[in-house]
Amino acid sequence: MRTASCGLLVVLLTCGGCDEPPPEIVAVEGTVTVNGDALPNAEVSFVPMAEGLSAEYIAMAVTDQDGKYALTTGDQDGACACEHKVVLVEGPPPNGERVQTQEGFQQLKRFRAQLKNRPIPEEYTSVSQTPLSVTVTPEQQVYDLALQR
Repeated sequence: MRTASCGLLVVLLTCGGCDEPPPEIVAVEGTVTVNGDALPNAEVSFVPMAEGLSAEYIAMAVTDQDGKYALTTGDQDGACACEHKVVLVEGPPPNGERVQTQEGFQQLKRFRAQLKNRPIPEEYTSVSQTPLSVTVTPEQQVYDLALQR
């Protein structure tokens, strides 16, 4: 009886509720365009739709001047191998500066005004309305995102 109890305890401790482990994180990169033109300085988020994954599994990147991105999830390069909703919003201020003064706000406004291909179409800016859905797989690394106005 004692052996059976110890065995059951070992199974319960190693199972930890028997939840499935999170999907593998795999390399993901690509280019974001709007009507065929690059979208620079946009924050790209791949929000996993797999059940049980929390916000820590959202993969993010900021596009460069050519619209290219490479995702990271926490401190790992890539995104979970699963289905994702893709959200795009304005990227951070230049040099990561905080905009706390009127002068800083004006500098940010000038910076954003010189960015190409703006504004980002509204439909891509929230998980609830974005039409972009991507299924990340270990076999594919490049996911180009073609937005339309």
